[in-house]
Amino acid sequence: MGSRAKRSGPSKGGKKRVETRPALPPPIPPFLCLCRGYVYAPQPLTVDVSIRVPLQQLRNREAVNDLVLRSVLHRPHAIPSSLDQDAAEKTYFYVVHVESILIHADSARQSEHTGEVQLCATAETVLARVEYGLLVGVAESRKFMDTMIVRLQGGTPVGGMQQHHHGDDNRTSSHSSDRGGALLVTARCLDAEPVVAGQAVLLVSEPGTLRCLAIRPPRPALGPFKLQVENGEAEIRPDWPAAGRADGEAPQ
Repeated sequence: MGSRAKRSGPSKGGKKRVETRPALPPPIPPFLCLCRGYVYAPQPLTVDVSIRVPLQQLRNREAVNDLVLRSVLHRPHAIPSSLDQDAAEKTYFYVVHVESILIHADSARQSEHTGEVQLCATAETVLARVEYGLLVGVAESRKFMDTMIVRLQGGTPVGGMQQHHHGDDNRTSSHSSDRGGALLVTARCLDAEPVVAGQAVLLVSEPGTLRCLAIRPPRPALGPFKLQVENGEAEIRPDWPAAGRADGEAPQ
């Protein structure tokens, strides 16, 4: 009998190598919520953090406090044991207000490699439930850099459960009341939208931040406009007829 012909092809021991690439996370969709927002069920919370301060900013109190704010303010936090777990499924818990910041000078440690100074700080804050949306308040004062303390009207959403906390009633009642009292929050402000104390403001509650925008009277429309793109930069310019530019007024 003749010998059988050997099959051509890869051996059994050989494995086909497939180049794998790390899966990229899906892009974060833009967030826009035009519903009414809520900030309620507040309770005091003490937070200890460790920050690294560049040596040249060590004497800048505002810069040091801002580093603490970036580590604490508007950050999600574990649900307190005093709150109902079932009622917390549709809401989020954030540090909404920072009362004070204490820097522990005796904790300063300088890094040998970067020259930065490590400091420990204690922040007295207020933790509250947050539902995303729009709120209206009054600007109170400016305590920290790029922030504004805003007074909101308290109250829970329709059908929401009202919680009464007894751990530190004096401190909690000085800030808010779930029965319709006032609530203080620390909101971020943009330089392009200056806000002064006593001004009515619009508070935008969205994931990771509370933004404060000034409420101003509506401005009259400037007339037709066009979008012009040059060198990758977009600019909106008026598109009035040549005959209607006299005295800088829009054509009727």
